[in-house]
Amino acid sequence: MKFSELPYKRPALDPIDEKYASLPAQMEAAENLETLLSLLKEFEAFVSEVMTMYNLSYIRHTVDTRDAFYEQENAYYDACLPYFEQLRNEICRALTASPFRRELERELGPAFFRNAELSMRAFAPEIIPDLAEENRLMSSYQQLMASARIPFQGQILTFPQLSPFKESPDAAVRKAAFTAEGTFLQEHGDELDRIFSQLIQLRTKMAKALGFQSFTDMAYCRRTRSCYGREDVAAFREQVIRHVVPLSSRLIEKQHKRNGISDAHVWDRTFLFPSGNPAPADPPEIIFRKGKQMYSELSGETKEFFDFMLKGDLFDVLSKDGKANGGYCTELPAFKAPFVFANFDGTSGDIEVLTHECGHAFESYRAMRSMKHIFQCEYTMDIAEIHSMGMEVLTYPWMPLFFGKDADKFYYSHLSEALRFLPYGCMVDHFQHIVYDHPELTSAQRHDAWLNLERLYRPDINYDGIPYYDKGGWWQRQLHIYMHPFYYIDYCLAQSAALMFWQAAQQDRSDAWTRYLSLVNKAGTLPFTELMRSAGFQSPMEDGVIKSLADSVFAYLEQMDDSHF
Repeated sequence: MKFSELPYKRPALDPIDEKYASLPAQMEAAENLETLLSLLKEFEAFVSEVMTMYNLSYIRHTVDTRDAFYEQENAYYDACLPYFEQLRNEICRALTASPFRRELERELGPAFFRNAELSMRAFAPEIIPDLAEENRLMSSYQQLMASARIPFQGQILTFPQLSPFKESPDAAVRKAAFTAEGTFLQEHGDELDRIFSQLIQLRTKMAKALGFQSFTDMAYCRRTRSCYGREDVAAFREQVIRHVVPLSSRLIEKQHKRNGISDAHVWDRTFLFPSGNPAPADPPEIIFRKGKQMYSELSGETKEFFDFMLKGDLFDVLSKDGKANGGYCTELPAFKAPFVFANFDGTSGDIEVLTHECGHAFESYRAMRSMKHIFQCEYTMDIAEIHSMGMEVLTYPWMPLFFGKDADKFYYSHLSEALRFLPYGCMVDHFQHIVYDHPELTSAQRHDAWLNLERLYRPDINYDGIPYYDKGGWWQRQLHIYMHPFYYIDYCLAQSAALMFWQAAQQDRSDAWTRYLSLVNKAGTLPFTELMRSAGFQSPMEDGVIKSLADSVFAYLEQMDDSHF
């Protein structure tokens, strides 16, 4: 069955059917393990139904945010998913308190119980109205950004459609594209500030109601971080400041020198080579034909996966009016099908979608077929991003398919961007710690805080001449800050893990793939640091690991002959 043929039916969440609402009490009363596991299976079937229909609705809503039916369905889930979350927490409470917990740990794995205990701390029935309002505010931000119609060179463009112009060899075109983007954000700055201020106050209110000192602490529970805390993250950020920021600045300096730019601005950071940035020359249908070749040659497992995705039309990647910004992978458990959403823009990012989002989809495809319980398919986002970023580097041998003679440009730009990303990712995380630990800050003070962090993490950036960005508004284009608070450090940890896979592949590509596949196959059964050890790697938060990785990547880039770039 193809994606367009998948049937949608709204699940009953307000109220939840008594058949499912009574499950926690039945679990508490279960007199033997067999009965308890039978009740768990019944609940997991309900989880599969709800998440399939919610994700199906979400996909169709984000593919066209103007679709009235799915806009209404999106509003329904915004209001009602907290009731589902309440039931899930009641189920978790019954399982964690069960006299059969030892047997359940053998059945589900200890990671489930660690995550369940953290999730329960971050929820109570009295915050359900606040959770619904949080969902509504996040949707309003997404709707605002998707509605962007940016005048540029006689055209009206969306954010993704503007992206290629930001990489133009012509500096005037790049500057104009950044100016057009900043102008849109400036015109909507008051609304963006209002939405974020309301989110901060609302999230702080929920955290206080649950006994947390700040939303920061609540967010760590939400993200089920069971093997590290905010002190570990702060130490990781400090390592990045000490060991990665200087190398990132040197790469930027070398880039500007290569391009003959002496007075560099933000619009010059996206222009990597005098002969132009690496970009696929092929239309999407050819990109996917070459993607099929790549995944067929990579392994038998990836061939089976990609054939399934193509047969089911489980991609929506073309940018168009009304489509939400960004990209993501989600899953439809009832159909055992992942789905990839993206906005192709003609840049190298299109190929990164084919590797990054398909890394997510590949893990999802395998987990939905191999894991006995749906809860074992659930993992923290630091783990999820290893699946995606690891796939990016392990598909390097096939990049000549997409970039031809510019493959070396791609390797250089991709690895240098990995180093340059770490300071930015840490800056996003640091910013969120500041604004949620100090919810009393005004909108202007939050913008000032961002500019101060820019000087710490990206001291070489120059926004002069770009409206709104020069006043500290860059962060408002980063949807994770609104939609997924405290997510971004997960990217940084996973990027570090992916670089470890890159190092391993330099020595033995077959062994690196075997280790990656083993990690993927564990799905959500281990927390981040234990999963890293299982693959034979240290945690990137351990002292000295980031320095070693950064030095290794920088040395590799330095020895690349860029005379033909």
